[in-house]
Amino acid sequence: MKKTLGILMAGMMVLSSVGCAASSPAPETTAAVETSAAAETTAAETTTLAETTDAAAQTDTITGGWNRPESPEITSDLEELCRKALDGMTGVSYTPAALLSTQVVAGTNYRILFRAAAAVPDSEEVYAIGTIYEDLDGNATLEDLQMTSVKTNFNDLEGGWRPAESLTLTEEVQNVFDTALDGLTGVDYVPLALLGTQTVAGTNYAVLCEATVVYPDAEPYYAIVYLYEDLGGNSELTDIANLETETTAQ
Repeated sequence: MKKTLGILMAGMMVLSSVGCAASSPAPETTAAVETSAAAETTAAETTTLAETTDAAAQTDTITGGWNRPESPEITSDLEELCRKALDGMTGVSYTPAALLSTQVVAGTNYRILFRAAAAVPDSEEVYAIGTIYEDLDGNATLEDLQMTSVKTNFNDLEGGWRPAESLTLTEEVQNVFDTALDGLTGVDYVPLALLGTQTVAGTNYAVLCEATVVYPDAEPYYAIVYLYEDLGGNSELTDIANLETETTAQ
């Protein structure tokens, strides 16, 4: 079945590219005062820790129990997981590009961004979003795989787009992102990973983001935000490509 779907996907890709103040206590002995103070300090620290944990959980949780990973990098373990889950699929090559989110179930679900290319001459590489389930025994299953129409633009030409050496955003890229999107309203963009760069008269950046329309109960989605920084350090937003899924392979 996987092989058939892979072949079908290849054909489709070829056709379209986070007190109340207590009343003053009665006089106490020094030891009692110290004990009471220590208890109050411990309680305050506990409250602060709980608040911090809650805030972090709210920040990292997306929806449906999905959580943002600490790092978007594709580890060797994730590569092997993808290899096992995609084993037997032909017609399209899938290269894991970034870890988007995880979900703990009876095992773990991994939502992964892939670079996909049909196994035919001159096919254009596009992004795809897949979900891989790993059970408690380490077995991997492809739950879904959805293609997008957003091209990676990576090529071997001089001055072309190159995959980023590290997906983690540096302080410099974060500053470019913050400056370029300053004043943008309507949609909140959370940068997740640096996908690629292009050296021109300055530098172009492709930043993977989690986007949410500023509206109650709006569902988040993924988008690639393109930025340009000139040689003088000025930055601007040049394009936004929403990773809307078009077709599904299972």
